[in-house]
Amino acid sequence: MYARNLSAVFRHLLSSGLVWPGIPALLLSLLPALAFGQNDYTSYTFTTLASRASIGSEDGTGNAARFNSPQGVVVDAAGNVFVADKDNHTIRRVTPRHVVTTIAGSPGQRGSADGVGGAARFNQPYALALDRAGNLYVADTGNQTIRKITPAGIVITLAGSPDQAGSADGNASAARFFKPAGLTVDAAENLYVADSGNNAVRKVTPSGVVTTLADASAGLDEPRGIAVDAAGNVYVGDVGRIRKITAAGVFSTLAGGGYGQDDGTGSAAGFRQPVGLVLDGAGILWAADGGSIRRITPAGVVTTTAYADERFGGAGDAAADPQFGAPVSLALDAAGYLYFADVANTIHSMAAGAPNATMLAGFPGQRGGADGASANARFTAPTQIAADSAGNLYVTDGEWFGARVRQVRPDGGVSTLAGGGNEIIADGTGTAASFFGLDGIASDRGGNLYVTDSFYHLVRKVTTPAGVVTTLATNVGDLNNFFAAPMAAAVDAAGNIYVTVQKYHIIQKISPAGTVSTFAGSLGQPGDADGTGGDARFNAPYALASDRDNNLYVLDASNTGSVRRITPAGVVTTVATGVTLSVEPALFQRLGYGPITTDSPRGIAVAGAGNIYLTYDNLHVIRRISTSGTVTTIGGVAGEPGSADGTGGAARFNGLDGI
Repeated sequence: MYARNLSAVFRHLLSSGLVWPGIPALLLSLLPALAFGQNDYTSYTFTTLASRASIGSEDGTGNAARFNSPQGVVVDAAGNVFVADKDNHTIRRVTPRHVVTTIAGSPGQRGSADGVGGAARFNQPYALALDRAGNLYVADTGNQTIRKITPAGIVITLAGSPDQAGSADGNASAARFFKPAGLTVDAAENLYVADSGNNAVRKVTPSGVVTTLADASAGLDEPRGIAVDAAGNVYVGDVGRIRKITAAGVFSTLAGGGYGQDDGTGSAAGFRQPVGLVLDGAGILWAADGGSIRRITPAGVVTTTAYADERFGGAGDAAADPQFGAPVSLALDAAGYLYFADVANTIHSMAAGAPNATMLAGFPGQRGGADGASANARFTAPTQIAADSAGNLYVTDGEWFGARVRQVRPDGGVSTLAGGGNEIIADGTGTAASFFGLDGIASDRGGNLYVTDSFYHLVRKVTTPAGVVTTLATNVGDLNNFFAAPMAAAVDAAGNIYVTVQKYHIIQKISPAGTVSTFAGSLGQPGDADGTGGDARFNAPYALASDRDNNLYVLDASNTGSVRRITPAGVVTTVATGVTLSVEPALFQRLGYGPITTDSPRGIAVAGAGNIYLTYDNLHVIRRISTSGTVTTIGGVAGEPGSADGTGGAARFNGLDGI
């Protein structure tokens, strides 16, 4: 994750002749230049084929405002809603008249500086809490700190040290957090933090003293949502459950017996991952849970009061289309209205227990599931992409329920090929079929598509142009089986499908008949050794591509990152290392820029001549590794997100997954 001005750092280094002693990965023989010391923009022009951007940072009224991944929300007694606008690195306010202003931080400017209003800097703020005096508290997740904003707009760091991840208790800057993702405050102004990376719940006193209330030894699993009642009981949402910690430190499960969304009492209920929790005056706990609003009584009775429809992605105005995408946080006012940030970059309100929401701010109309001509089409969450020989593109769009495979024709027209059905998983034709998750996609030479679902351990086949979906390989729920959690996919000329299994450090092969075998790597044996078949080792095989000679190329996205080649005979060699980029902290800070940053490539493709192309999610750039090992940036500018079309460095991207 790079600061917006990262490119300026590189220009400064090159012009001054400084050497970076802390980046051996970037000085390896196959990477002769510094990370972005070489650019090759002249031959690459980027245009938008379908849809258009809706993410932004603009202040304004109602749908004139723009957000970029809003997360935590709180509401004050006057009805002002405060929003942690995560990817803008700012804190925003929405008045009762729907006027949006930025009250702290500067859009697109990552950092950790304390200061007043726009002079302060945040790094992916995630959660908020508000005390009775009007002080706002921020879980500044990217900085691993807890921040405080006074009513006068003064921002200070209350606990933790910027970019110093850890789990240490202590006073103020001596304490350490790891991905704090939930925040609440009690009547005595003690803060309670869902420290998700540590699987812990932490307490922060008004003076900044940090102690640990519960951790992984109590069974916490990625806690995110957190709330506290008047008696000092703390409620925590983790994977599949709502946990309770009494003021005396007694730990128990209030509701939930595992991953799911069944209503019921106690362990008979199921949760996905409650990321937002809030208590009302009657002791009812409300949870934002995987695209729905859940109600939990003090006795642990769970009911679902509102469901999201991800096919809408929150699109439409309140009167005509009150659907929302997926709430990621909750706040409650004195009148019993819930407020939440939506994955569709909008802010909503709804009466507690009501089935529909009203949009307060943001503009979701350019995000959704609409098919149609280029400019009219909408996508919800496009990630991976594949192409056929006729020039059609196929895109995985959406997450969880409602995920679909979309087709983009050469003229830019968009249609839904398959998915969007009402079941979690269902084979069928077109929109009668259902996908729960879509992680990877690949096309064979006959135009058939293959998609992976890592959660349910599936490889599905989608025929074209009819969109018939069948399950090719599965071991649903069997995490100990050799076939589990497939991620990326590629297909060779004979119709064999290859998938990366990041969790078990292997590449697997599925024959056209559905027979599964391990093609390279050894089950559960991480490493970076080259070799043949089971003698090779992978750390975290992520993305996958194939060339015209049926060689596979694997992004091994661990440590410094590498690109590995696998021949049809299973021989594994490393063709490039150091593709995960990091900046040595001492020099970076000495030059006056932000803290240490890291980014791994997310997508990989190989062209007929053997050039390898990598996409970087957080850097927003595309890089090329030539056949001689020379690395150049061909599109975008590091740390400068946007949506502009253009040639080379004039183009802008905002997060890049598949290529």
